[in-house]
Amino acid sequence: MGGKQAEASKSSGLFWWLLVLLIGALVVAAAVLTILRDFHYFKKNRAPSQPINKKYADALEIALQFFDVQKSGKLDDNRISWRGDSGLQDGSEGNLDFSKGLYDAGDAMKFGFPMAFTATVLSWAILEYGDQMNAVKQLGYAQNSLRWITDYLINAHPSENVLYIQVGDPEIDHKCWERPETMSERRPLIQVNTSFPGTEVVAETAAALASASLVFKKIDTAYSNSLLEHAQQLFRFADTYRGSYSNSIPQVQKFYNSTGYGDELLWAGSWLYHATWDKSYLRYVTELNAQGFAYWESTWFSWDDKLAGTQVLLSRINFFGAKDVSTIENIYLQMYRKSAEAVICGLLPDSPTATSRRTDGGLIWISEWNSLQHPVAAAFLAVLYSDYMLTSQTETLYCSGNSYKPDDLRKFAMSQADYVLGANPMKISYLVGHGSSYPRYVHHRGSSIPVDADTGCQDGFKWLYSDNPNPNIAVGALVGGPSLNDSYSDTRNNSKQGEPSTYNSALIVGLLSGPRVGLGTETNNNKSSPPSALELSSAVNSTLLFSFSSNYKGSVGSDRGFFFSVCFDYGKGMAAGGDLDLSTLQSQLSETHELWKQEMEKGQSQVDILQAKIMEVKACIQGSEEESKELDVLWRRVKTTATLLTYLKSKARVMAIPDLAHKSCGIKLLEGVGLVDKEGTPLSGWSRSVDLSSVDCLDDETWIGISRQQGSLDEQDGAYIGELIKSVQMVTDVMEVLVKRVIMAESETALEKEKVTLGLEEIKEKAVQIENMSLKLEEMERFALGTNGILNEMRQRVEDLVEETSRQRQRAADNEQELSRVKQDFESLKSYVSSLISVRETLLSSEKQFQTIERLFERLVAKTTQLEGEKKQKEAEVQKLMEENVRLTTLLDKKEAQLLAMNEQCKVMALSASNI
Repeated sequence: MGGKQAEASKSSGLFWWLLVLLIGALVVAAAVLTILRDFHYFKKNRAPSQPINKKYADALEIALQFFDVQKSGKLDDNRISWRGDSGLQDGSEGNLDFSKGLYDAGDAMKFGFPMAFTATVLSWAILEYGDQMNAVKQLGYAQNSLRWITDYLINAHPSENVLYIQVGDPEIDHKCWERPETMSERRPLIQVNTSFPGTEVVAETAAALASASLVFKKIDTAYSNSLLEHAQQLFRFADTYRGSYSNSIPQVQKFYNSTGYGDELLWAGSWLYHATWDKSYLRYVTELNAQGFAYWESTWFSWDDKLAGTQVLLSRINFFGAKDVSTIENIYLQMYRKSAEAVICGLLPDSPTATSRRTDGGLIWISEWNSLQHPVAAAFLAVLYSDYMLTSQTETLYCSGNSYKPDDLRKFAMSQADYVLGANPMKISYLVGHGSSYPRYVHHRGSSIPVDADTGCQDGFKWLYSDNPNPNIAVGALVGGPSLNDSYSDTRNNSKQGEPSTYNSALIVGLLSGPRVGLGTETNNNKSSPPSALELSSAVNSTLLFSFSSNYKGSVGSDRGFFFSVCFDYGKGMAAGGDLDLSTLQSQLSETHELWKQEMEKGQSQVDILQAKIMEVKACIQGSEEESKELDVLWRRVKTTATLLTYLKSKARVMAIPDLAHKSCGIKLLEGVGLVDKEGTPLSGWSRSVDLSSVDCLDDETWIGISRQQGSLDEQDGAYIGELIKSVQMVTDVMEVLVKRVIMAESETALEKEKVTLGLEEIKEKAVQIENMSLKLEEMERFALGTNGILNEMRQRVEDLVEETSRQRQRAADNEQELSRVKQDFESLKSYVSSLISVRETLLSSEKQFQTIERLFERLVAKTTQLEGEKKQKEAEVQKLMEENVRLTTLLDKKEAQLLAMNEQCKVMALSASNI
């Protein structure tokens, strides 16, 4: 009987552990299925589609027309009546067809860098809000404009490591004021290649083609595949041959100078990951290059800086999940999302971290030139982030202790859109063609010159300076924007405020596509909405929990493996300032992954054996009441194990979010006090802004009580379950130690801050000494300034004399020219007199004619005499002027000698003063 009991006990132990393994496998399977089910692309993760607000719908229709205004090439059925064919020979110098594409702004240049950014932003807008565009019948226009650009970009990439980035010479182009249809100047080409790299423009073009491939994936599969192939080639080219095009081609610095290429590489890699789901691109933007290029700081989204856009785009993955994302990649995705949240928090007007760079009218204002680019771009990102929150059912964004809803983000975005559309101190719409009051003198060549005007390069400037409004309306043009004081000067030569650009239009199209009816009252009627970000996080953390527990053997003395090592290393990292040893973490994760796979394979092989043994156990217990009780014991153990697994899953969720780990240690938030520990002692303010509401964690006693409610336990069960609880408690203790280490690290940081304060005081003392020395230097400078004043006065006198001499010389030159003219007249008269004498000799036979000629000759002689007198008079005047010139030259030489002498005296005085 004892042998049977031992065997039964052994069988029950094996059964229990196999059941634990089975439950863990089910948890993993559920997590993976949840992620796979809810991991969808742009269309499935769009916010619920609603009818777009009519004001924004009308503005969107107008804004999209500016792409038609800017089109180059053969224009068939173009919506802009005053535009015609142009640029048909672009690219002919390289035997290529660059006739398509868009002119950059108010000129006729094709700059590849901003044009590619235009395509990327337009693609993003279509991918996110294509349904909205389609609802107002604008989707087709947006897709056609995008394809007009991508056709050009494909042709600009004739071979794998060559990209043409510019058509036209801006120096030549800007010296002309003419319609694109009539331009005849040379259009040179500029390319980047392996010898002259241009990583930022190549990577941006890769991003444009990758994002566009998603737009056309279902419309034209072959074209989409071609776009993706070019994008991948360009990305390899950009990454392999790194170098800024501003350094390779210095002439581009004057117009679209780049501040770096790291953001474009991350931007392109992110779009290629979305277009291909190739894990190598996700690894590129996280594990391999995030530390080198991401900087984890708030920046302003623009044609030159894509970092904020990359942060929002990668937040999308963190919001909606992705399959097979490693822990290290997930950590970086969370960092991208935190950086994106910092960007958004800086935009919200009442946020503690709100930027102060705004006009009195409420517009974000960053740059004097093209001031609307940054607020419109920021508003576009805010709309996107708001919709990501809505779609993922993320209710709250926290900004340094303040909480905000998706509607708060949308209200900010719409405030910027409304400002652009006329809700501003000037009461003017900066979108040309919208409303009744908009700029009439837009800085745009084609718009300012009548269609029937026959102008060339130079004579068209009369239209630039004309007082009449533009004869052709540049419909949809978003002008540069107002000054910091909300003012706008509507003059055609005011390119700073009045010149539109295509990339501004792409941003305003994205912004206007997002708004829906009933701001702040949108309801999610989509019954199949994806789960919240917290639920996805839970599924991911369940997977992590199983990998942790696969090394946990269920006894106090057993090996905890990866779970404890990660906790301990992570605690050390937090105590050292929060920096993770990512290489160590990665190696540990890979080792654990292999162990987990081995355990899963072993467990899978034992599941079948388990099923057979269960059948045997059932057969054995059917006639035995005693064995039935044993089965009840096993069932209680399974319930207890399930409870503990849930508890560990909750703990793992908390540990996955370092800021929340302290809650499991009994730390609570008291109103007016802040965070306190179990004894009620206030902690430092390091985590006062941490939200504790997003994770529900029961304390240890509650979990133990739940485990004891499963039924009465015998001594063996009590000891067995008690051992498990002790092991779980040990894990909790480790978490508590980690939090306390953080607090200790903060105390050490406070001490270091005190040392820094003392150092600052010493610096202030040194600054006072330096200030005293500066006063003495100022006295010496005042003396030197007095001396310089005398020298400047004398120099001015000499300059006046030189100017007067120059004027006299000019007069002499004019007199010489006049004398030369008189001489020419005299020679002409002499020639005429000679001819008359010849005639006189011929007509001697006729007395009457002779007398007439003789009288005429006498008059001519008198005139000649008079002219000779005038000649002598002029020669005398010239002689006097030359004498005067000699005199002035002599006087000037004397004055210069005096000046040199005085200069020497000043030097002597200065030397004497310095000796003093």
